[in-house]
Amino acid sequence: MLTWAKNKFLLLLAVFFFEVASAGTAPQESKPLRSNRLTNDWIVGVDADLTLGGASSGQAVLRGVRIAAEEINASGGILGRRIRIEARDHASVVLRGIENVKELSEYENLIGIVGGIHSNVILSELKYIHEKKIPYLIPWAAANELVENGFAPNFVFRLGARDQDVGRFLLSEALKRGNRIALLLETTVWGRSNHRSMAKELADRGLKPVAVEWIDRADNDVNVQISAIQKSKPDVVIIALNSPEGALAIKTMAARSANFEILSHWGVAQKNFFSMASDALKKIRLEFFQPFSVLESGFKKRILLAEKVMREDKIDSITAINSFAGIAHAYDLTRMLALAVRKANSGDRTKIRSSLEKLDSFEGASCPLNPPFTPKRHEANNLDCYVLAKFNSSGEIVSDAQGSRP
Repeated sequence: MLTWAKNKFLLLLAVFFFEVASAGTAPQESKPLRSNRLTNDWIVGVDADLTLGGASSGQAVLRGVRIAAEEINASGGILGRRIRIEARDHASVVLRGIENVKELSEYENLIGIVGGIHSNVILSELKYIHEKKIPYLIPWAAANELVENGFAPNFVFRLGARDQDVGRFLLSEALKRGNRIALLLETTVWGRSNHRSMAKELADRGLKPVAVEWIDRADNDVNVQISAIQKSKPDVVIIALNSPEGALAIKTMAARSANFEILSHWGVAQKNFFSMASDALKKIRLEFFQPFSVLESGFKKRILLAEKVMREDKIDSITAINSFAGIAHAYDLTRMLALAVRKANSGDRTKIRSSLEKLDSFEGASCPLNPPFTPKRHEANNLDCYVLAKFNSSGEIVSDAQGSRP
């Protein structure tokens, strides 16, 4: 046991030093010359995992920003200037994320940054975001403290999901199935945020989890955690894991013939998760949170965005689009940012931040509140749109009514 622990510690230490040593080595991370940062274009930064475990979400975010920028530029830009996207890959490494924000802040005409899925990376960037007064827009990461961050004025805005709200939604759905709830979470800021939210929601109902188990991102064997959950005899297990760890957990549950339902946060709502866990999903009852139903009618912008993506991908179904919710959130946030620049009539980021709080009615492709933000509310999430979804046999995300339970 001591040898195993020592080996795991050495492995984690090696990974840490590798990440530190390689934090600036990826080609897309190379710093442009200062002269290249003097441009007449408006710069919108994208700071996300574009290559590793969260790449599916990061690429969805980048795609949403790109489509919005293309539309804005085609209609004349903002105040006579075009938008140019500067994308940076942090590969889920905190040090890279901080370096990305520092680098992007050197662009004279930077008007905002759109983040990705990893709450821990964004949390580490908050100090510098506020020092440089950069509007930071979150389409996916869900930790409560990213927006409730203690900074005044607050430069962070979110259209996606907040753990407190998702936890309440998932628990409400779980308690329809039984009172014995177990939690399986990753040992990160995001996992701890979910633990606090769901433990409080259960306590408010006079309940507590029958088991709470944790998974490290470096783990490659979670039999101990799944065995402990099985021994607690839950009715439902709620998980907050991203794709690699989520796939490992689901495959382990299937191999151990787990007999409970699983409700998940939306970290697993990515194509790479289905690719890794498709065989196991035939044996496991998994449903996961989505901020809105892609097939809900009445959203003109959603239909137009979906048609654009389907043409690009040469597909004929909105449910076949990878991570459409992430695309739609990033698309809407970029359009909100453009509206804020117009309203401010300036590239002054402090004025842009204030204008984001004062946007008029907004027609979204996702399902934002209207108006999306106010001086007292930087969360644009519309809880009335929350749904449970699942993968069908082809890996498409469908609502319960459109899929078939295993």
